[in-house]
Amino acid sequence: LAAIAIPTFLAQREKAAIATCKSDARNAAEAAVLHAAEQPDGSFAGVDVAGALQEQGFNSSTGYETEAALDADGAVTITTTCVAPPGGTAVWTSAGDAAAGGAAVDEVRGEVVYTP
Repeated sequence: LAAIAIPTFLAQREKAAIATCKSDARNAAEAAVLHAAEQPDGSFAGVDVAGALQEQGFNSSTGYETEAALDADGAVTITTTCVAPPGGTAVWTSAGDAAAGGAAVDEVRGEVVYTP
């Protein structure tokens, strides 16, 4: 019985860890969009985890590290690294911001992609 139960339990634990990793990236992305919506120019300028994202209500889960990076085109990339097993990263990237010629904040869509 243990030979059946233990692998099943471990698989469910791994799925939960991946779901948490993706959820953290998605929640940070939502906080970034909220931050941009409050900016007069609608840009993602000033997006960082310790400041702007936490001010919008983002809190990282224990065992997961989230970072935000802004590129030259005004797009923001949110990356959450799953420190605990199974590891991997979840990434969300915006289309860019209106101030840099990218999408307007209300048109920003992105899918969280998990990579083991």
